[in-house]
Amino acid sequence: MNIFEQHFKAIEDTYSSLEIFSDISWEVICNEYLASHETPPKDVDDFVAGFPQFLEDKAAEGECPSYLFEIAYVELMASILSEAKLELPTKKGLHLNPSLSFLTLEFDVLQMLEDSKSGEVSVIERPHILCLYQDGENGLCSQEIEEDELEILKKLEDQADCTSDQFPSKDQQSLAHLIKTGMILDMA
Repeated sequence: MNIFEQHFKAIEDTYSSLEIFSDISWEVICNEYLASHETPPKDVDDFVAGFPQFLEDKAAEGECPSYLFEIAYVELMASILSEAKLELPTKKGLHLNPSLSFLTLEFDVLQMLEDSKSGEVSVIERPHILCLYQDGENGLCSQEIEEDELEILKKLEDQADCTSDQFPSKDQQSLAHLIKTGMILDMA
C-alpha cells in the first residue's frame, strides 16, 4: 500500500459516516484534500486531523453541506478519545475530566448517526454544545451541556483545589450530575 492509499484509507476509516450523509466521492474529496497541502503530508494522524477543517472551508465556500464538517469533527474526537488513555488526577478535590472535548454544533450529529444505523438518514438542525470524553468505567461518553453546567465547568477550570461545598446551593444539583456522569472527577 503506497502512502496515498494509506492516507485515503485513514480518512475513510476515521470518517466512515460521511458517505451515508453525502454523495461525495471519497477519491475526489481525498485528492482535493491532498492537493490542498503544499507538500505531501508525512504524518497520517495530522493528515486525518485536518480533514474536518478542510470540509468546514468547503462548506463556507458552498461546496459541501455544512453538517458534514460537524459529523467529521464528532468522528475525529470520538476516534482520538477512544484511543487515549485516561490519566486520573492524584490530588484530592474536584477536577475536570482531562479528556473533556467540547463541540458547538448546529446539527444533532449524534441523533443523525444513531438514526442512520436503522437506515433513516436525515439532517436534524438543533444548536447545542456537545461534550465528548472518556470515562474509565464506560469508555467513550457524550453529554449535551446546559449553560449552568458549562458555568460550573468554567469555574472549576479557573479555580484549582475546589470542593463541592465551595459551590452555591443553586449549583449543587448540576454539580452532582457532572460528577455522576464522569465529567468532573471527585478525588476524595
